[in-house]
Amino acid sequence: MTPETIGHAIRWHRKKAGLSRRLLSEYSGVGTTAIYDIEHGKPGSSISLVLKLLETLNVRVRFEGPFIDEYEREVENG
Repeated sequence: MTPETIGHAIRWHRKKAGLSRRLLSEYSGVGTTAIYDIEHGKPGSSISLVLKLLETLNVRVRFEGPFIDEYEREVENG
């Protein structure tokens, strides 16, 4: 996954939700310039801002990997 891929997904979901960058900014607390940068895959965008946008758009991220089942069991059991 690349910053461009993540940005494209955020932009797609924003548009499907009928939101302008300004409205997404108001709802998420992330500035419009930061949203533009994230949507265009600019390196160095803060992960916390990306997570705020995903949460606002009601998008979930799922990790996949060879040890994910073991990780999830470990987290579940504390």
